Amino acid sequence: MGVSYCATCDGNFFKNQVVAMVGGGDSAITEALYLSHIAREVHLLVRGDAMKAEQIWQEKITETKNIIVHYSTSVASIE
Repeated sequence: MGVSYCATCDGNFFKNQVVAMVGGGDSAITEALYLSHIAREVHLLVRGDAMKAEQIWQEKITETKNIIVHYSTSVASIE
């Protein structure tokens, strides 16, 4: 489908699809949580070995069954 920079703007384009979100801060986490209600599966790609988001957001991510977190991961290309 392509690349989007705004889950709330473009989220419906990804209804029932598998999507990836890059980042580990508050913005990426809240966008991933928003997408988890629309997409079938959300893969959260975190460059480091830990998220930098506030603890409450990190807890919400771990409680959300259709969000899969990948640590120490970077994007090499988008096809």
